[in-house]
Amino acid sequence: ATGGFSEAGPYQAKQARQLFKYFNSDLEYDDGQVSLLLSGLKHNDMKHREVFFEEIRSVRRRTKKDWKASPISPVFTTLDEYILLARRAVLATVRLLIKVNGMRLLDAFRAFDSDHNGLLMCSEMYGGLDWLGMDLKPADIHEIVRHID
Repeated sequence: ATGGFSEAGPYQAKQARQLFKYFNSDLEYDDGQVSLLLSGLKHNDMKHREVFFEEIRSVRRRTKKDWKASPISPVFTTLDEYILLARRAVLATVRLLIKVNGMRLLDAFRAFDSDHNGLLMCSEMYGGLDWLGMDLKPADIHEIVRHID
């Protein structure tokens, strides 16, 4: 190795792996990997991330799956990793409040589904989360629904 070289720390090494996967046009990431990737790309705007990714994919000889339905999609639709962190915090709070109220997810779904059609509309989700004691804005509700849909 070069004199004076020091290895990257564990965080930087994990982040570099995710960036290499991105450069390799990989679509499969878990939540933590998406956060690391977003952290590494946060200084690039979302459109440039997408254009770069699509240009790299266009010269690869592999099946082109739609990234919009894959785990990498937040990289092209989310500004930075802090937005994902906030979303995860809201969802964790929802799960905790459901549990604290002695409910299971199916119980909560049935309680929130006020018209009993088997579907949760944003207004029903808002009412259910309000009942749980969460004070969320309509935009927050729409974000939750988009994420869990």
